[in-house]
Amino acid sequence: MRVLLVCGGGMSTSILAVRMRNECGPGDAVDAVGLYELEAKIDHYDVVMIGPQIGFEIKRIEAITVPRRKKFEIIERRTYGMMDGKSVMDRARALLA
Repeated sequence: MRVLLVCGGGMSTSILAVRMRNECGPGDAVDAVGLYELEAKIDHYDVVMIGPQIGFEIKRIEAITVPRRKKFEIIERRTYGMMDGKSVMDRARALLA
């Protein structure tokens, strides 16, 4: 499973990505980008996890993800704030189940 984390500039999600990589199995990958890179990168990923601070951009995100049939979810604020890589990885897996 390939997970793309998206936030405003890719900085805070890069910290979360490091923690998520600790939960990866064989064949899993996690990368972090800013929203401005989503359209260029999305085709290489199975699921997109969105930082809660850009939840207001949901229409823009849907316009990119839905036509490509990519699963996505806004990460719960508490989980994001705690940088809980295991919980975010579990949610990503659940989206693809």
